[in-house]
Amino acid sequence: MLDGQLGAAFFRSDIGDFEALFLPRPKTWDELEIVEQREQGGYSRYHFRGAPTYSGTWEGKSVYFVKHRNQLLHSLDQKMVAKPYSESSNHDCPKIASLTMSAVSSAL
Repeated sequence: MLDGQLGAAFFRSDIGDFEALFLPRPKTWDELEIVEQREQGGYSRYHFRGAPTYSGTWEGKSVYFVKHRNQLLHSLDQKMVAKPYSESSNHDCPKIASLTMSAVSSAL
């Protein structure tokens, strides 16, 4: 977990999977820089700079990230993290982000 992370939720659907990471409000992911270092064989290593802090690395297949306020979505499928934002008529409050925060809030 990243420093200060409130929780996470994994979502699996017939069109793909993604994970959502949450910070307590009013904190955001805006100051987090995700640095990708590509490796041989299609793998990547990710380092994190800024806030919230994380001293480790993520390694594996390429991951796609989207930051929105206190929510950080990531998936191995670029369409999975882009789709919720493109389908929303109000880009300030994506449909899937609202759903995931409700799901986590009720679970905590």
